[in-house]
Amino acid sequence: MQTANTPAVILAFANDDDAHLALLKKESRQLREILFPLHQKGAIALEREESATVEELSYLFRNYDQRIAIFHYGGHAGGQGLRLEEGDAQAGGLASFFQQQKDNLQLVFLNGCSTLPQVQRLMSLGIKAVIATAAPIEDAKAVEFATEFYRGLCARQPLGRAFESASAFLGTKYQGQEAPAVIEYRDVEFDDMGAPDVFPWGLYVNEDHKDVLDWRLPAKPRRFGGSRQDSSYRPNQYLAYVLDAMLFLDAGLRRQLTNDEGLLVDTNGAPLNDQQKFYIILKHLPWPIGAQFQKLIAQREPGPERLRQIVSTYLATSQTLLYLIIAQLFGKAGNGAEAADPVLQRAIDISREQFRTFDYLSYIKTLPLADLFAPGERPFVEEAIPFIRELKNEKSDLHKACLELEELRDSLQDDEMDWGQADEFYDDAEASLTILLSRVAFLVQYKMLAVRDIQVVNNNHSEIRFQHRMGELNGVGDMLGLSPRELRHFAQCNSILLVRDIEDLEEEESKRRAVNLTPFLIDENAYLNHSSNALNIYMYAYREGDTFYYYKVNSNILNVMQDGEALLAINCRQDAGDDGLFHKFLPIEQGAFLQGVESSSIQPRLLRGEKKANPYEPVVRQLKSLIPAGKPAPPAGRHNNAAIQHPASLKLSRVKPGNVAI
Repeated sequence: MQTANTPAVILAFANDDDAHLALLKKESRQLREILFPLHQKGAIALEREESATVEELSYLFRNYDQRIAIFHYGGHAGGQGLRLEEGDAQAGGLASFFQQQKDNLQLVFLNGCSTLPQVQRLMSLGIKAVIATAAPIEDAKAVEFATEFYRGLCARQPLGRAFESASAFLGTKYQGQEAPAVIEYRDVEFDDMGAPDVFPWGLYVNEDHKDVLDWRLPAKPRRFGGSRQDSSYRPNQYLAYVLDAMLFLDAGLRRQLTNDEGLLVDTNGAPLNDQQKFYIILKHLPWPIGAQFQKLIAQREPGPERLRQIVSTYLATSQTLLYLIIAQLFGKAGNGAEAADPVLQRAIDISREQFRTFDYLSYIKTLPLADLFAPGERPFVEEAIPFIRELKNEKSDLHKACLELEELRDSLQDDEMDWGQADEFYDDAEASLTILLSRVAFLVQYKMLAVRDIQVVNNNHSEIRFQHRMGELNGVGDMLGLSPRELRHFAQCNSILLVRDIEDLEEEESKRRAVNLTPFLIDENAYLNHSSNALNIYMYAYREGDTFYYYKVNSNILNVMQDGEALLAINCRQDAGDDGLFHKFLPIEQGAFLQGVESSSIQPRLLRGEKKANPYEPVVRQLKSLIPAGKPAPPAGRHNNAAIQHPASLKLSRVKPGNVAI
């Protein structure tokens, strides 16, 4: 699909009844066939005019104002202009047209005889590059040269290399050959035809725009605003668009940040800059994703570490989504036998080697989320269903973006990066990540909470209340707070919850709209009974024997996969009691045992006579319910997953962000 920013390629041809060029239509047809696949993809807007007039060219320049990337002319020409249908186009007037398009115009290709005299005027007006001829040219060779040049461009060759390839082709094919007996030349005047064996084409580059030699035709659509078509890369140039998706989904946030004219402004009415936008995005991302996003936007220079951080952010987002969905299914099944469903088991019982290659989004596609709920019953995070639907659509931007990020992950892990094309990798990777983050912007409507401990407050003649020491886990990282909050009912202690609103915790458990993300996400300080407000949050990684491994969520995940950086090991052996102190909850039945107690703690405590045990025993029990003893683990990992196949021949391709509105 083309947009108002899609670059245009204009092919203009004009013949002359008195000096007819028999092969001009062949040139027109072949160039269209070469370029049309890019037009179909929406990467370019292709316009072909086979009988060009001055009026028609004027219309094309108006219609594609500031979008024309290439203007190609084929037909009779000379130093003073181009011969069009119904009259000539004077060089001075044409130069004015081109000057109006010079910001995005990369190339003027004048495939007619002796057009070199027009070059100096175009260069003086700031045109970046011109292909022109210094001598009369043969009609057949003109077709072949243009055909080979555009084949090179469509094969993603830079402009300079495409010109060299076409020149080499023609020089090789006709070297040492005599000119054909019948030669048609593309000149206005036939008096000075020149020698037929002189190579006439030249690529003339403006000295102020030498980087145009590295310009490439876009291979896929550019759907973001802006018209940048060169290969230069500016870190974080797309990421601020994630806020647009959040504003689309959250009317309250939109009202808070926009003025009467619909512009994004701060509290003083000044326009938001990118840093302010990033801060707002971080405030509304859950910590596992926000911690990675925070590190990414802090890297202002392109380089290998930025690519690794882009992939780390992608993996954290993918894994958070998977565990969010799995937690809903786990909560629905309960902790009984049904919780050991193979769908859940397969996402947990993976080895370290499988962890290195596990495609989390591919696995999400296999989850029968819509089928696991009764008619009329919806999952808590019901936005997951349309997300999965789009992920399964092979033509969707989301599907293509995730494929590209997986390919980049493979290249980085296997050390197969072609750093000679690094600018494209940076640009494509950030654009693809922006697509993914825009699609998970529905998380703006939820809050992630850490519940450290709960105390019972039972004052005389008052309803029993439960004081929760909890705080929000967002991407800013300093918002945990752990401020006490009294609620009518108690939530799961030592847990990480996802809620739409903290007030939802006032509901009794059977009616409460919340998802417990533990044991997939755990708060280390809660289990070790530390009072620190530090965000020591860990995400599940893999299992080896009786040990479950977690990584700290603000670690670079590629580094974790490579060398086990910042791992936490939880041993689930029955005799692991000397590793630490096992805290047990006192039994609670409607709060009856608390009658008459003014302030009593229901924090975990060691009961007399209990054996010291693993402090993470509550987590272990949940993990064991997912992986029953004696049951072999099914195969896991991307290459055993039929949802998305990644053939070895698939290389990194260009995907640009789509509209962030969902």
